[in-house]
Amino acid sequence: MRLIALVFITLFAFSAFADDMPAVDLDGLLKEVRAHDAKTMVVFWAPWCPFCIRELKILRNNPQFATNNNLQIIGLTKRNDRRAAVNFVKKQKMPFRFFIAEQDVYDKLQRIDAVPLTVVFSKEGKVLDYEYGKQDIEDLALMLED
Repeated sequence: MRLIALVFITLFAFSAFADDMPAVDLDGLLKEVRAHDAKTMVVFWAPWCPFCIRELKILRNNPQFATNNNLQIIGLTKRNDRRAAVNFVKKQKMPFRFFIAEQDVYDKLQRIDAVPLTVVFSKEGKVLDYEYGKQDIEDLALMLED
């Protein structure tokens, strides 16, 4: 009986954990981008990266930035960083959506060889700008200019 309970708890915990940060392929990411009526900023990040954490906190601490620019913000991380990423997002109460990027996002979008990478998409899904490395709020604002 204990074994059955343990198996049930383990399966339930895994399924609840899996729902916290869903996986997305490139088509799914572009669907999310196109569902928003303005630009989308996607931050490729990792929970072990201090510059990534800094950028995400800047975005979280400046909610007027997204509001004033009618901006959707999405965070993407790799599958092997999932557990730490979910814990970080929950602990820091991040107000935007996060996904686990499937490999085809990295293969098809562009060369992604460092984090943070911040990419701005048009509402049609076209890449408008991208920047590697740490960004301040002023840098992020410049990325949104036409």
